[in-house]
Amino acid sequence: MRILLLTDGIFPFSMGGMQKHSFYLYTYLLKNNHQVDLAHCTDLTTELSEFKHPSSLLFSSNADKIFSLTFPKVPKIPGHYILASWLYSIKLYRHYKPNLNDYDVIYAQGFTAWHLLQKKSKLNSIPVVVNLHGFEMYQKGFSFKEKLEKIILKIPANYIIKHADYLQSLGGQITQLISSVYSKANVFQCSIGIEESWIKNSINPCFGNQRNFLFIGRMEHRKGLHLLNQILPILCNDKRFEMHFIGPIPNEFQINHEQIHYHGKISDENKIIEVLDLMDVLLLPSLSEGMPTVILEAMARSCAVIATDVGAVSELVDASNGLIIPANNIATLKTAILSILNSSNHQIDSFKLSSLERVKNYTWNKVIERQISQFKSTKKF
Repeated sequence: MRILLLTDGIFPFSMGGMQKHSFYLYTYLLKNNHQVDLAHCTDLTTELSEFKHPSSLLFSSNADKIFSLTFPKVPKIPGHYILASWLYSIKLYRHYKPNLNDYDVIYAQGFTAWHLLQKKSKLNSIPVVVNLHGFEMYQKGFSFKEKLEKIILKIPANYIIKHADYLQSLGGQITQLISSVYSKANVFQCSIGIEESWIKNSINPCFGNQRNFLFIGRMEHRKGLHLLNQILPILCNDKRFEMHFIGPIPNEFQINHEQIHYHGKISDENKIIEVLDLMDVLLLPSLSEGMPTVILEAMARSCAVIATDVGAVSELVDASNGLIIPANNIATLKTAILSILNSSNHQIDSFKLSSLERVKNYTWNKVIERQISQFKSTKKF
């Protein structure tokens, strides 16, 4: 197949779960001998060689099939991201307009196909598959600001959902969420994936009674770090508890305590693995999510997981490999952590082993087979 992959950022140029998904989707489509034209967003000031990542060769060898452009700059007014996203989608449409009918499938991340769908009548029945990841604008909001942001984000999302040929769900609550928004939607269900090289051969068994917890993410309201910070001073009264953070957490949100450790932003995957291998439990108290890459990465390094039941998290976490809890509930979050602290080494090891076995269903070699099969099921085939 000849596939057009539209993104608004791809790893390693941009960091984040959606960006990693775009990178591995692109990589494994190429590995399976499909032709892929890629559009991605970058500031265009950084040389690819500076990333020191194996992807450098991949991008260099396919340079003629890659369209790199900058994200539009607009005044910081309410809804500025929506305006910039629409202008970005116009740039993409104008670039690919002369050859759009040469593709078998157009796969669009986020809002990138917005303007293309406005011009869809000019396409000769070429299927457009849109992945809004967690469809987080339709997930529950827990503050006035968050609710307002979701209302604004629904403006392009409503249009895209009703005009795309197919919507991709990552599973869990997301499939039901899509159907509740637009009952006529054609839904693909296909998860994100992880490379087999991430997966350990065996667990690191627990010794003693100390439990190492890890949070990976940004200081962003939807990640729930503000909830965790409210109970950390209490948890640190227990000497069995150690808390680690990976991510750009500003100093004003850091807690100064000998049992709390901030590793900062880490871009090198090998260094992330080094930290993960010292952990027992990944802690993800998010208010909304898609299917978090960090959960797969933690599972691959044999970590138990405490996570909130949002997005597609329930596809990855249940009572076999950890605890899944309601979102935005400090009391439940505290109880879950204490439950892990009071669990036997045998129970924690059982969680770890289950994570390690379960993650094997999400290797990219398996995920890409499902994705390609769904592409081939579209009406053009």
